[in-house]
Amino acid sequence: METTRCKSRVNEMRSQVKLLFNLIEVTLAIAVVGIGIAGVMSLFPVGVQASRDAIGDNYAADSVEQVLVYLASASQNNWASYISSDGTDNGTIKEYASASVITDASITLPLDTDRIANTNLFSTSLGNDVFCIKQPATGNADFVAHVKLWKAPISNMTIAGVSGITLPYFQTVAGYNVGAARIYAEVSWPVQKPYSKRTKRVYAVELFKQN
Repeated sequence: METTRCKSRVNEMRSQVKLLFNLIEVTLAIAVVGIGIAGVMSLFPVGVQASRDAIGDNYAADSVEQVLVYLASASQNNWASYISSDGTDNGTIKEYASASVITDASITLPLDTDRIANTNLFSTSLGNDVFCIKQPATGNADFVAHVKLWKAPISNMTIAGVSGITLPYFQTVAGYNVGAARIYAEVSWPVQKPYSKRTKRVYAVELFKQN
């Protein structure tokens, strides 16, 4: 009788030990799975941000192209007003030190009444050298950015074998009005964020007076 009781007690202890080990194994398995899931989940924000950056870069390049095409057309029609009338920094598009400033408080979205013709461009209160661009122009925009413009002389040119020439913004030569400027365009987005926290890209294009 005593022997049977001892065997029963031993079996009970073995069952308890086995149950304990099973619980430890289950706990360890859950911990491993949890760590794996946490690792995978941590990649989602990175992937989402990378996707946003790629979309933003595509929109930024397209936005700059629209602004520069608009500027190239407008400046050819009125070079003196946009770039220069006497070769100095006196046009609508200024050199960097004189360009309009975008601050952290510049987070106001453009109004429909600020839209320029049927383009995606909007005028701003920041200055004539700062545009706002919306993609698309109406409704809920996927991309809203400021495009700030400034100019610089085109330097180190080689013309007729002479190097180190800096082209003038505007000059009359033999009865012809000639001019050139390198235009820089900084795209910063989204407009809803303070300027210091936005993503920024800078592009450049060279404009030459055609008439």
